[in-house]
Amino acid sequence: MLTPSIEVTHIFTCPNGQTQTLTRTIAMPAQGIFIGARGQVKNLSDYECVLPGNTYAGGTPVYVSGRITVDKKSFAFSGTEIFVQPGDVGFDVPY
Repeated sequence: MLTPSIEVTHIFTCPNGQTQTLTRTIAMPAQGIFIGARGQVKNLSDYECVLPGNTYAGGTPVYVSGRITVDKKSFAFSGTEIFVQPGDVGFDVPY
């Protein structure tokens, strides 16, 4: 199976006027649900269109960036791969 990817090129101009070019290929997930925004707190209900109802049974992985407040009275992930970026990222579950 071919893994989807994107090629990114950065061109840097040094103080002496020389330029450097750096190209990298970054693997991209084939599919998934992407929630959150780095450096922000969002409510889980903001993602009702991709996580409707009170459960998600893991049809595709969930990728989290930023903090997600579980503001629904009841919500459960079942049989789901959840990938959380490093840093101040994750789920806030009030009790």
